[in-house]
Amino acid sequence: MKKVIFVCATLLLCVLPALAQDYPKAELFLGYEYVRFNPAHEASGNQNFNMNGGGGAILYNFKPAFGIKAEFTGAGAGDMKVCSQVGSNCLTTSGNFFTYLFGPQFTYRTSRVMPFVHVLFGGAYSNVYGNIKTAGTTSLGTADFGKQAFALAAGGGIDVKASKSIAIRLGQFDYFMTRFSGRWIDTSGTGSIGNLEISNQSNFRYLAGVNFLIGGK
Repeated sequence: MKKVIFVCATLLLCVLPALAQDYPKAELFLGYEYVRFNPAHEASGNQNFNMNGGGGAILYNFKPAFGIKAEFTGAGAGDMKVCSQVGSNCLTTSGNFFTYLFGPQFTYRTSRVMPFVHVLFGGAYSNVYGNIKTAGTTSLGTADFGKQAFALAAGGGIDVKASKSIAIRLGQFDYFMTRFSGRWIDTSGTGSIGNLEISNQSNFRYLAGVNFLIGGK
C-alpha cells in the first residue's frame, strides 16, 4: 500500500507542473484597427491622418511565454485634408493602408489576464502618396512614389479571458514605423502643399477585438 501511495504521489508531482504550464497552442485574433498616420514628419501643418479598419493575426506558441505571430491589417480614410505649413492652399484626398507583419511575441499568462509585448517586421502598402500626387501637380519627375514600404510595429497589449477558448483584447498599442522612401513631393500650382519629405514615418496604432485560444487543455 505504501508503494502505491508513493507511486501515485510521484506521478502527481510530475503531472502538476505540466498542468500549470498548459497554454493554447495557437491564437487567432480578429478585430478593429485605428492608425494615426503621419505621411511627412518633416512638414508642419495638418499632416496627420486618422485611419480606421480591421484585420487579424495568427500566433503559434512554442512555449507558454513565447510565440511567433503573423498579422494582416488594413485601414483607410476619406476626405483627408492636406495643407501647407501656414494652413492655406489645401487639397483633399483619400487613401488606404495595408500591412503584413511577422515576429516574436512574449506573453505573461495568468488564469485570467494575459499581457503581451511584441516586435513585428514586414511590409506596408498605401496609395496615400500617389493620391496626394494626383490631387496636386508634381514638378519633380524623379520622385519615387512607390506604394510598397518596410514596416515595423513595436508595442504590446492585454487580453482578458472571457472563457476557456475566448479572450477579449482590451487594447494593443504600437509604435508603428513605415519607410515610404522617396525624395520630395513638390506640389506646385493649384492645391499647393509645399514640399513634403518622404522618409521614415512615425505612426501610432491601436487594435482591439476577440482572441480565440486554440488547443491546449
